[in-house]
Amino acid sequence: MNKIYKVIWSKVKNQYVVVSELAHSNGKQSRTSRNSIRSRIAALVVCGAIAAFSAFGALPTSSAYAAGAEATAGQYIAIGGANSSDGYYDRNTRTYYKYYTGSDNKPHKYIFTQTKQGNFWVREGYTIDIVNNPRFGGDDAGNPDKEIIINTYKGEGADSNGLVQSYQNVQESMNINTLNGDKLFSTGTAMYGGAVNTSSTQVTTGEEYIINEGKTAVKSNNIGQYFHAATYNEKTGLYSYKGKVVSNENLYVISGQVGVFTTTANGNEVYTGDVYGRNNEILMTGVKENGDYVSYWGAEVVDPNATIGSMTVSTLQGKFDEVDSSIEKIHKDDIKQIQVASATNGGTIGLQTNGEFNEDGTAKGGANVPGTITITSEGGTGGDDVRIKFANEKGSFTVDAGSKVVANNGAGGTDLESISVNGQTFNVVGGAIAGQIDSEGNVKIQQGNKAPVTIGKVSDWNVKSGQINGSTLTLTTENAYDGNPKTGTVTIEGVASTNYVDGKDALNVK
Repeated sequence: MNKIYKVIWSKVKNQYVVVSELAHSNGKQSRTSRNSIRSRIAALVVCGAIAAFSAFGALPTSSAYAAGAEATAGQYIAIGGANSSDGYYDRNTRTYYKYYTGSDNKPHKYIFTQTKQGNFWVREGYTIDIVNNPRFGGDDAGNPDKEIIINTYKGEGADSNGLVQSYQNVQESMNINTLNGDKLFSTGTAMYGGAVNTSSTQVTTGEEYIINEGKTAVKSNNIGQYFHAATYNEKTGLYSYKGKVVSNENLYVISGQVGVFTTTANGNEVYTGDVYGRNNEILMTGVKENGDYVSYWGAEVVDPNATIGSMTVSTLQGKFDEVDSSIEKIHKDDIKQIQVASATNGGTIGLQTNGEFNEDGTAKGGANVPGTITITSEGGTGGDDVRIKFANEKGSFTVDAGSKVVANNGAGGTDLESISVNGQTFNVVGGAIAGQIDSEGNVKIQQGNKAPVTIGKVSDWNVKSGQINGSTLTLTTENAYDGNPKTGTVTIEGVASTNYVDGKDALNVK
């Protein structure tokens, strides 16, 4: 029966002590559980607490956490770059194997395991699953040399003695990026053990470390600027940097030196994020039975029978801190305000997110929601009706808005002189209507101050003289206006003159 050891804070002794718990080996790992875990594994980000892994018991304050040690191959579950010729051949199982010495100073059997992504020596009783998933890339540090992640699975009766293992809070990328540039992670707790993608398990100043979420590559030529020794306090059993106590999960051992990474070269701020290797591994830290810190390249150990009964409060709190962080990140993307701005023939309407918050909780204003709408008025000239155009980078559409009508004032500023419809002007007649007949008989009318308009012509004929000849009367007429003709005649037939009447009257019998 195996034991798992944890370092916890003792309120009674007022110091850190190492305690043990049983890690049962009975029971088979279900395929459902394994598949579920495989589907969940993405970019694993480690931020958890420190566990121990050999003997147990209370440590004297003077010796606890006093030094750093290097993890050896025998403390790893899986080691890459394997060559079958380096081991022995078992004719019964038809497998190659070799032995590595664990932290318990005992030999442990490793099985030669072939995968499509490379060959590995794997501790007997464990299996591995290789997935392609780069943990960093596209930033200043470039892409990893290997893009694989090793997942390890503990089988029934697996030999876990002498392994380096530690409880870790695990953040799994949800592949969700917020508008304000934050990434969302799910969080869980798991046991982690050693697994490396190459044949080297070294954690030395000669290796390359990726920090600041892939933005900074720490190499042998600048590691002295980014990795700094931490100061150990024998009374408290804690490490500090620049006078500030450093959480255990942010301590690493490189070339036997316990220290911290800083966010900038020779900086004062301790880096609290994930530390990756050039070959896509994650750097973790455990504690040996003698109190020495050990850093190693880690992978999740899937063991359904493992317990976490001795997990420290700080480890559990780390999970809730990540949940709180995700809630805050999501709230940053809530809409703070609708932004309206004017422009030529229109304007824009956009949405701004909350972004960061002031100490009083007031949103400062962050990224704008993509797809700001530009509104433009078109048409209204050359006889075309007005159209309203709505557009952003994805496309546009227009809405008919009818005609553009403009009323134009006259010189006095109070009279309606003309109306423009879609750029075409139509005069509007206004004012009192007057008329006149000129000397030539032309009839003209006028409204307001507009020019007179001739609507026709009249004549005024007067009889100047007349002459009767028998029964025919001829009248001479003259037009009162200066029109053409000026004079004229009118002939009337069948007219009886007085002489004619008198003559007829003489014939009457008297």
